[in-house]
Amino acid sequence: MDVQEFEYEIVYRPGKACIADYMSRHHVDRAGSSRVFEIEVVESGCCHALNEQGTVTVEDIRAEGERCEVYQRLVKAIKSGISDNDEDLKPYMVPEIKHDLSVVNGVVCRGSRIVVPIALQKRVVELSHRAHQGISKAKHFLRTFCWFPGMDKAVENQVLGCLPCQAVQPPNNDQPIKPSELSIGPWQYVEMDFQGPYPNGENIFIMIDRYSRWPEMAWFQNAPNANITIAAMENIFTNKGVPAVCQSDNGSPFQSKEMEQFAQSSGYRHHHITPEWPRANGTVERFNRSMKEALQAATLEGKPLRDASQRFLQMYRSTPHSATGASPHAALHGGREMRTVLPLMTPTDHVIDRIRDQRYKAKMRNGLRPHKLRVGDSVIVKQTKVNKLTPTFNPTPLRITEVQGSRITAREINGTWTITRDASYFRKIASDTRAENEDDQDASDERDGERKQGEPTGDAG
Repeated sequence: MDVQEFEYEIVYRPGKACIADYMSRHHVDRAGSSRVFEIEVVESGCCHALNEQGTVTVEDIRAEGERCEVYQRLVKAIKSGISDNDEDLKPYMVPEIKHDLSVVNGVVCRGSRIVVPIALQKRVVELSHRAHQGISKAKHFLRTFCWFPGMDKAVENQVLGCLPCQAVQPPNNDQPIKPSELSIGPWQYVEMDFQGPYPNGENIFIMIDRYSRWPEMAWFQNAPNANITIAAMENIFTNKGVPAVCQSDNGSPFQSKEMEQFAQSSGYRHHHITPEWPRANGTVERFNRSMKEALQAATLEGKPLRDASQRFLQMYRSTPHSATGASPHAALHGGREMRTVLPLMTPTDHVIDRIRDQRYKAKMRNGLRPHKLRVGDSVIVKQTKVNKLTPTFNPTPLRITEVQGSRITAREINGTWTITRDASYFRKIASDTRAENEDDQDASDERDGERKQGEPTGDAG
């Protein structure tokens, strides 16, 4: 429609007669390029990424190169082809590198990459990790634009020593499971915990015998507190007796003054597990998981929770346990099995084999190794996730003040904050690890030197 007012003539021209734009398609011969072109490559190509950061420019490199004595000797050696066995220039003069070196407008290049002066190497490495990329990404970034001896090692030290990066890494230092010793008899060592609240507002108090796996439970209509917990424990102790040790987590009812006084008056020892480490209370935690699944299924069937919990308790007590080989009822009552909905033909052996217990414990270790944390080590601790951007570890440096097996207590280096957690919650700061390895190496070198000085020489006598 736009060209209707014009008179025009259409002329056909075959494709072979269309001459292309020569300058836009001509191949550039790099071997025969001019000196001006080489300078442009250095300034626009090699330093483009560094210059974008607003920290290192071509002028900075040229100025630092003029002030650096080693850099100037390198320039002279490249131009003359003679290094005179200069110790400082040996890293530059290895056969696979020296033939790639050239000087462009006062700047040393290795191929199309700038050789960074010593004074700027640290800044360049910091730029490579400015966005907190990993070791491989940071190395690839620098290899594209610049080079200097030991660049890869410098990048590794920069990334490994970055405290924010260490804080966001996932934990990988799970401790091997340390199963507790088998109790000398039933109802000597019990674990206790709460489960709930359920939709009706009720909670369940659980006690389970570590030897026989016999569980006891009590329903609470309200949130658990010290008084109602003590009342439930008294009812259970009236039926089963007072155990030697009661183990629990660090919930407020178990930490109360009333619970401490009740333990003293009843004659049992109350043991608190490591904070935020429910695995230490694994027997009762595993029971809670099984019972919760059973109650969820009962809810789908429309059955009352209390009735479902009693049926589950009966079946659990009468079923042989995988760890002991005997049912909790038989292990607690001297081999006598519980009568259930099915007829009992052959009684189960009530003797718990300690060898089977040891095999079960060895199976649960999964090849994990114990921690190597010591008093005085600098660490960071795993923290609770608040949102997607919350790092795995709190970047505040701590120093270990107490080590009790896998229970670690650490204190803020420049403050008063103290925290106690399992060893798997802590990560040793990488810079502290490198310093420790360097100290060990220095000590080893000193010992080797002392031994060599003490050896007799061949000229003696």
